[in-house]
Amino acid sequence: MVNEYETVSGEILYHIDFYRIKKKEEVLDFGIEEYFFSGSYCLMEWPELIGEILPGETVKISITVDDKEQRILDFS
Repeated sequence: MVNEYETVSGEILYHIDFYRIKKKEEVLDFGIEEYFFSGSYCLMEWPELIGEILPGETVKISITVDDKEQRILDFS
């Protein structure tokens, strides 16, 4: 569910996949708050499954593909 990577500058980056989450208590049980408030970037897939516990400063990036096969990024 959580993969940890080190950037070229030595910083930690977390990739978190919530795809298999059935209920928000599952992520609370493994200590998701520690990742959120670690000071490191957390890149998340399927965050809508835990939307109500995401930090307020969360930036949502949606990726869609247009009819010319170009990716469109939407930040909110």
